[in-house]
Amino acid sequence: MFSTDTTCGAAIMTGGALMLSVPPSRSSTACASQTSFDSGIDVGFLFVGGELSHVDLEVDDVLEGETGGAFPARLRIFHDDGREWRGEQCTAEIVEHEHVGPGELGWERYRVTGGVVCEGATRSPADSGAAVELQSFSFVVTLSWG
Repeated sequence: MFSTDTTCGAAIMTGGALMLSVPPSRSSTACASQTSFDSGIDVGFLFVGGELSHVDLEVDDVLEGETGGAFPARLRIFHDDGREWRGEQCTAEIVEHEHVGPGELGWERYRVTGGVVCEGATRSPADSGAAVELQSFSFVVTLSWG
């Protein structure tokens, strides 16, 4: 889905209360990630233009360089008008977790690609809005392991 030189990107398709299709694009997405230490990945995908403000992804239990499926995950979707939805019963599949070299402060950099599936519909935190069906979410990010 993403070219091998892409270091940050997200593709999302939703249905229900928010009909949205954001294809992968290097020019319209910025990534903000925290340095991972023991386990887990925490990244925000910021969208330039369009209805979507950003998507936050947290993947638990994944270790440095590890790939595989069924990692517990949390996905939050933010619309540019302030609405927010949170995924229920989400899992992430890490397809690629490739070492790309040294980074800042001696930490190692990795390119991570994968996807997220949520069993339940995504709902607003106050459950005041209509549900959004997450049809697909794929991502690529380069992050540091410390």
